[in-house]
Amino acid sequence: MRVVLQYTKQGAMKYVSHLDFQRLWRRLFRMADIAVANTQGFNPLPRMRFAAPLPTGFASCNELMEVFLAAAMDLDELLGQLNRFTPQGMDILAATPVPDSFPKLTALVDALEYSVELPECRVLPSAVEDCVPDGSTAWQQFVLAAELHGRRWRLLLASIEQKTLRPDVLVRQFFPEFDHVAIIRTGIFTRNRNIKPVPQGLSLLID
Repeated sequence: MRVVLQYTKQGAMKYVSHLDFQRLWRRLFRMADIAVANTQGFNPLPRMRFAAPLPTGFASCNELMEVFLAAAMDLDELLGQLNRFTPQGMDILAATPVPDSFPKLTALVDALEYSVELPECRVLPSAVEDCVPDGSTAWQQFVLAAELHGRRWRLLLASIEQKTLRPDVLVRQFFPEFDHVAIIRTGIFTRNRNIKPVPQGLSLLID
């Protein structure tokens, strides 16, 4: 049984590295007594994949991972058993069954949305052309949107062949005076339906 799980990673959990977070997921399934199918080969591992690894230090209110269960089970029971053991700052919000023929989540991700809280100390950019330098096509291909709402900067960054631009790199490039900014990943998007205000036919993955 193949299931896509939607979850949060907030508070102190944002400091857990992606490698340690993978180990945490394996422990969660063991503690919840839920059998996960293994990969093939000499070093079998639980079959689970993350839509897009979250860099250490970033919080998220909308992460996605897929897991192959060894046997079918009720989705409410799955959520209940896992959430009994999740640490503070991590909540599993939803479980969506998908067929085995469903594409890999990693192959579906076309854009990642972030909310960046900026200190109130200077005029901030409100559009892509204000924050990306002329002639910097390497940056421009990733920045789909950069919108200022008060002190919150909404960034929508493209994922191209599973490569993207880290929002903290973008912030440091244009605001070197900011020692620290709070960054939250708020959405993972794919190109399948035209849902405004997300540009270029992007829509929320597993909505």
